[in-house]
Formats: sequence, structure tokens, C-alpha cells
Amino acid sequence: MKQLVPLSLSLLLSLTAAASAAPPTPAVAGATPCAEPLALYQAGQRRAAEPGLAACAEDPDAGVEVLVALTVLTLEDGRVQDALRWGARAAGDHPDAPDARYWYGRALLAAGDLGAARSQWEQGLAVGSEHAGLLEALARLLLEQGEEQPAYGLFTQLVRVTGGTPNVHKTLSRIAQKRALWRQALAHWADALSYGSPPPADLRSAVELGIMAGDTAYAVTIGRETVRRDDSAASWAVLGEAYFAARRYQQAETALRTALERDAGQAASRFHLANTLELLGRQQEADAEFRRYVAGAPQDPIGHFNFALHLESRSRLAEALQEATRACQLGPRVTEARLLKARLLERLGDDGRLLAELGSMLADGVGNAAKLGAWRDEVKERRRQEAGLLAAGQVLLLHIALPDDEAAALVRGEIADGVDFAALATSYSVGAAAATGGDIGWLDPRQMAEPLRSAVAGLSPQEISPPVASGGLVHIFKRLR
Repeated sequence: MKQLVPLSLSLLLSLTAAASAAPPTPAVAGATPCAEPLALYQAGQRRAAEPGLAACAEDPDAGVEVLVALTVLTLEDGRVQDALRWGARAAGDHPDAPDARYWYGRALLAAGDLGAARSQWEQGLAVGSEHAGLLEALARLLLEQGEEQPAYGLFTQLVRVTGGTPNVHKTLSRIAQKRALWRQALAHWADALSYGSPPPADLRSAVELGIMAGDTAYAVTIGRETVRRDDSAASWAVLGEAYFAARRYQQAETALRTALERDAGQAASRFHLANTLELLGRQQEADAEFRRYVAGAPQDPIGHFNFALHLESRSRLAEALQEATRACQLGPRVTEARLLKARLLERLGDDGRLLAELGSMLADGVGNAAKLGAWRDEVKERRRQEAGLLAAGQVLLLHIALPDDEAAALVRGEIADGVDFAALATSYSVGAAAATGGDIGWLDPRQMAEPLRSAVAGLSPQEISPPVASGGLVHIFKRLR
């Protein structure tokens, strides 16, 4: 989602636009000498009005409408010091006039004195709580200063008083987005859309908010409307995301492929398409799309993390570990990626690196410390016990028993492609340990019959033996420890 942009200069510009839209209302016309210049001012003949207004202001009892008009005129003309002078007098002579407080605050803002401007607007709201200009001015200033909660309250009050504008409703939505109040954010954005024919970018934002808020039916409905109005890659992409979030994967695939046809560089669509194909069980296609995605977005930790999960599901653990490691490098605070890396290290039997990773996570404060500590203690105890077995000459083995050389060649090809040995044992082995991933436990190679003894005795940890024929079967071993 788009983040709220700091206002700084836009604060003054937005309030300047408000000034011309809502000038102060003059007193009822009569025979007073100020009626004519006030009428000229109200008619937009500002320069013609100023001399007469200045003459009226020579009266110590000049009305607030005269002083405010002079503040506005000089402020619009860039004469900030004059605006400060007239504004100070307006607020001083008429402290209960919200317009006087508002325009004096505007002059102070133009002079760069945000604290004083804030004070004037707060005092103005104390005497005129439904003054639209004061509500919006103070709300935007608070928002710029990072005080989002009180700004949100003032904008809400502004909507109650005036009905709001698309911009105000969007601002409310963005404040809610920053606080992860997705349903609230969606409601405000929907209010903004209700003012007419919104641009496609606003419709796409509504789809994304619908997804974040969990209202996938709304997201799909608005997504369809978006592509009806705007047949672009970006619009098809958000419709695909909406279908994906709604678990309508066939429709998601169609929309995402349409987005990629219109713009092959749509990285997010590629990512969602890969995950969609994964969920549809089309692993080979998903694999190809994941590879395209990480090639096109190599700095995205979430992309590498999801690719690692995909590879793990296909039992390609070594390659999955590479992707998980890359995800951790790019996003060291992504807990799920670091837990995945640790899990893969354990499945691959690399307890040394596993202990280092668990220690690093504990030091970085990533993940559940109690669970990580228990996991580390378990690995240390396992290594202590294994040290005794290794000292006694035993090794920990996985075993695949195959009916013939043709089956052995097939398995060797899968091993060369990086498929996990244990997964292959479960899929292909005809031995008794197939159901446990070929795990035949700790054995002393000296007690094995030839030629199996020779095949096993020379293996290093994590090494896989060549096929060995014995007893009418073809055997392949992997030494874990």
C-alpha cells in the first residue's frame, strides 16, 4: 500500500487553496463606509478593495471582517509581515472570532512559526469547534508533526461538519493504513470513491485495501470494475491478486497471465502467478515462474523465501537452503525465512550450521526465544550422544533399495537434480525403511556384509554411495553422520 507522504510544503499549498475558496463573510451591507470595500473584496476585486479596507482599519473599533480581509489580502500578495500585523490585531481585538484565529494562524504558518500557528488554531477551535478551516488546518499540521491520532479525530470532525471531500476521506484512510486498521481504511477509501468517477489508480487501491481488510468479495467486485474501465496490466494484476486472495485460483491464473501479456515486467503478477500455480499443483510451471521472478526481483527477500518454500515442497532441500539463505541476507528480520533456513539445515543434517543459526537468531532477538533455546539444547544433546556413537565406529545411514539398474539410474538422476535423498527413499525404495525416508539408524560398517561394507566404509558425512548390487537388489546409501 502507498504510505502517507509528509505534508511540509503541501500543507501551506492546500490551505492556500482553501483561502480563495472560502473568504471571510463581510457584514451586511449598509450605509457604513466599510460596506463598499468589503463588497469589492467579496467580489474578488482584491486590490481595489485594499485602500478602503485600510482606511476602515484606522478605526480602533474596526470590525473583524475588515481585519481578516486585510490579513487575507496581504497573505495572498506575499506580504507576510503585513499579514502578521493584521492577523495579530484581528485575533487580539476579536479573540472569540474563529476566522480571526484561523487567518492569523495562516500568517504565522507562512512565517514559519508552526508552534504559534498551532496555538492560534487550537484557541480558535475552543470558541468555534465546527469551523471547517480550523479543523482542517490543525489536522494537517498535526499530521505533518506525526500526531496521527488527534489529526484523525479532527478530520473525522471535519467530515461530520462538512461531509468531507475525496481528499479528506483518503487522508483518513491513509492514517488508518499506517496503523494497520484495514477495515477502517477500506471504509474511508470507499467514501472517497463515492464522489463520482474515480481514476483507475484509486480503484486499484480500493482492491488492495479490500484484500488487506479480508473483504475479498468487495476486492473482486471492484477489481472487475477496474478492468472494465481500464484494460491495463496494473488493473488486471490487482484483479488477479483479488482472485488469489479469494482462493479462486483458476480465475487468478487467467487474470495474472493477462497482466503479464500486457506487461511482462509486472514482477508482482509473476510472483502471484507462481504461487497460484503452486496451489493448483502445477509444480513445474510454478518452478519456472519462481525462477523468472527472483531473476527479475533479485533483492526481494519474500520472493526468495517463497521460492525456498516451493523448493522444499519438491524436496530440493539444498537449493531451497540457498534461496532461504539469500532471503535471510536480504531480510534479516524476516523471522519466517530464518526459521525456514534453520529447518532446512536440520533436514540436511548440518547441525553445526544449525547451532550457529539458532545462536544468531537468539542474539538478534528474532523469533520465540524460549522455543529457539529449547531447539538449540536439543541439537546440542543430540550431538553429544552422536559423538559417543561416532567414537565407537558407528555411522548414521539412509538407504534406498531398488529392484534393478534402471530404477537406480532414475534415482541417481533425481539425486543429481538436487532432490532430497529421504524423499527419494520414500518414493522409490522397496526396502523396509522406505516409510521413514530410508533411515536405517546407526550401524557399524564392520558388521555389514560385502560389498555393502566397502560401499559404506569410505563415505564422508553427507556423501552418497554409488549403486551397489547385492542380494538381488541395487542399494544406494547416504551417510548423515
